[in-house]
Amino acid sequence: MYLYHFPQMTGVGFGLSLIGRLLEVYPGVVVGMKASTGDWERMETVCREFPGFSVFAGTERYLLDTLRHGEAGCISATVNVTSRLARRVYDSHEAGQDDEARELREHLTVLRTEIEAFPQIPALKRIMARLADADGWHNIRSPLVGLEDYQAARLLARLPLAELL
Repeated sequence: MYLYHFPQMTGVGFGLSLIGRLLEVYPGVVVGMKASTGDWERMETVCREFPGFSVFAGTERYLLDTLRHGEAGCISATVNVTSRLARRVYDSHEAGQDDEARELREHLTVLRTEIEAFPQIPALKRIMARLADADGWHNIRSPLVGLEDYQAARLLARLPLAELL
């Protein structure tokens, strides 16, 4: 079982003492966590305090940092379109190419920042519509609202689309 630490959405987080108790009471059952707070110091503490407990960052920004701590990587909505670059960060890290991994991670972080400048899910759907050449990706479920055409044009103009997916 993986814990999902996202107190901004749930109103409740997993404190270090609770994680420790869960690991003690359920050895081999509770095996990791997705940390979606964006708080690297906390993720680093979890990595340090619970060796072998798989930590996934909720953003590509911390992909390389989690890998350097021997952790799992990241689970991120934007990886739906940045997966090729995230994989390159992972592969460079595994190959011991630290400078290349760092440069790729920095590029990946810039791309994520460009996407985050817009409402995330509608932005991802517009990117997928362009990449897949499929208008069905424009469909958005309430309460979300799609991007206006001018917003989508601005977003798509800022991204190196050939590098995505």
